[in-house]
Amino acid sequence: MFVPLPRLAFALLGVLLAQVVLVGRAVAQDLEIHVIDVDQGSCIYVQGPNGTRVLIDGGAPGFGPTITSYLTSIGVTDLDYSIVSHYDADHCGGTDEVFAAGWTPNVAAWDRGDFLPSTLTQEVQYKAAAGALRVTPAVGATIALGGGAQIECIAINGQHATGTVTVVGTSQEENGLCLAVLVRHGDFEFYVGGDLTAGGNGTADVEGPVSANVGQIDALVMSHHGSVTSSSTAAIANFDPSFVAVSAGVGAGFGHPTKTICNRFNSTTNCRPILSTTRGNQGSPSPTQAGAFTSADGTFVLASDGVGFTVTTPTGLETAYTCHENPGTTPAAGDLVISEFLVDPVGSSDDFGEWIEVTNTTGGDLDLFGCKVRSGATTINIDSHLLVRAGEYVVIGVDGVRQRNGNVLVDICLPFEQFALPNGTGWVELLTPSFASIDRVDWGGANISADPGVADERIDRFAPSSVANFTDAVTAWGTGDLGTPGVVNDADVPPLVGTTLALTTVPQIGTQAIFQLSSPQNPGQVYIFNLSSGIFPGINYLGVTLPLNADAVFLSYLFHPGWFGSLDFNGERTIAVPIKNNPNLIGSGAFFAFMVLQFDFQLFAYLPIQASNPVYMQIQG
Repeated sequence: MFVPLPRLAFALLGVLLAQVVLVGRAVAQDLEIHVIDVDQGSCIYVQGPNGTRVLIDGGAPGFGPTITSYLTSIGVTDLDYSIVSHYDADHCGGTDEVFAAGWTPNVAAWDRGDFLPSTLTQEVQYKAAAGALRVTPAVGATIALGGGAQIECIAINGQHATGTVTVVGTSQEENGLCLAVLVRHGDFEFYVGGDLTAGGNGTADVEGPVSANVGQIDALVMSHHGSVTSSSTAAIANFDPSFVAVSAGVGAGFGHPTKTICNRFNSTTNCRPILSTTRGNQGSPSPTQAGAFTSADGTFVLASDGVGFTVTTPTGLETAYTCHENPGTTPAAGDLVISEFLVDPVGSSDDFGEWIEVTNTTGGDLDLFGCKVRSGATTINIDSHLLVRAGEYVVIGVDGVRQRNGNVLVDICLPFEQFALPNGTGWVELLTPSFASIDRVDWGGANISADPGVADERIDRFAPSSVANFTDAVTAWGTGDLGTPGVVNDADVPPLVGTTLALTTVPQIGTQAIFQLSSPQNPGQVYIFNLSSGIFPGINYLGVTLPLNADAVFLSYLFHPGWFGSLDFNGERTIAVPIKNNPNLIGSGAFFAFMVLQFDFQLFAYLPIQASNPVYMQIQG
């Protein structure tokens, strides 16, 4: 006999809330790196496997409340360490505000000391707030994060592991004196250099020897927000990362990240995913505007188990990587297929809106390192250990800024202005590292029809790339083009099996947001549906994590119509969420997700089966 749903709801609520995994000292396993959106500034929160909490830089003056609000939303209540890379306002200006709000570090506040001090307000205020907690680390000093993970000082005031660079008397002295660190966990390494200079615009080249000392790493944050003063060609070659993060502002007027640096990190021979907290401050039109990166439009999170790592965007999209010491399986012919493509967008220009979707047809993860994307005379080499999970997708696009590419979230942004899918007649092909064909699609003439504003969808992902195996997309996406980039195709046969959540309407004030719950392998099972302001660390119930937090938003939605119930016999359910007709709600948003459960007669309890992906809903006018 099944437990009645009202009684079940109360029981599950108690269990779920009791199982909330707070980010704190009791949490173990993964290293987390949160690249916090502070516009034109830098702030990175690091949490070790043993829960040690470190804040690297504090953004510009006025961003302290932004930082503490974010930390509170993920369950962090205090800090163990702080690190200030240097005394420029956009790196240390908000740190004293964080301290004043009760977040003074429990152990120590690392900074570059009093070498060449100034009387600038932000430097004086930070030093006064840090007080006796200040520590000037030597090169090689470390902060233990648990499980063998650590943060190591690799440069300070021009000093590095194999010598000292003279910074005094060069351009941008303060940047050249940066305290740079390397975050390690197992095979995973992440570099944070602040605004460390590399010889551009008359600056001292400190990043060159530092990168030579460190060698290849897995990920980094662009120094100086993507300015030409940092990230020299030699430094990038030494680091050779699989993933690049950027913290840059929209309205600051600096033009970060610059086109020059984005093109250095992401080129035809070395195509790497770049993810920025914002769309950046770009000139228009080309050649001043930059591309080659994806805009997260908010804070994003890296998490590593020491073997590989994931990157999760504010919308909940997760991309997986393996560390370069642990290469994954290289795809063979048919292992990856081009499951959808758009060659002639009308909701954006061809320069920004063209994309292809690639699906893994195998039962294991596939490593894209060394694989190629070719169309016509242009071949792009993927220089990243990005994984395509079994049965999942990646979207490869010519541009990753959603405000201009048709609102497509791109996993791999191709080198800017270096790749195009021709209208009329053309083709695109995926190749192995040895140039063997993995999959190819042709359009135009007697081939697949590529109509303006309409993506072509593969019908059967296990069948060849023939005309008969493609059809026009029918779902409107973003700015009006038809297609389903990165989600289940309208035409998928056989359908992809999974527990998924989709927002099927535009969420506007005074209307209802319609959500489609789908778990076709679990017809008739019980679900719990809710929302929250954040998705980290999530609610863990017997090993299955619901990607929502038990925050005030979550609690306020309990017992609203549709928050729990049963899926129908197709494993689906449609839920309407009313949105008040209040203009103050425009621009606000929340994450939604659901969990499927089944009744265990031996334990006489409901046990979790799967949780859906989170979906971020932002209310529009």
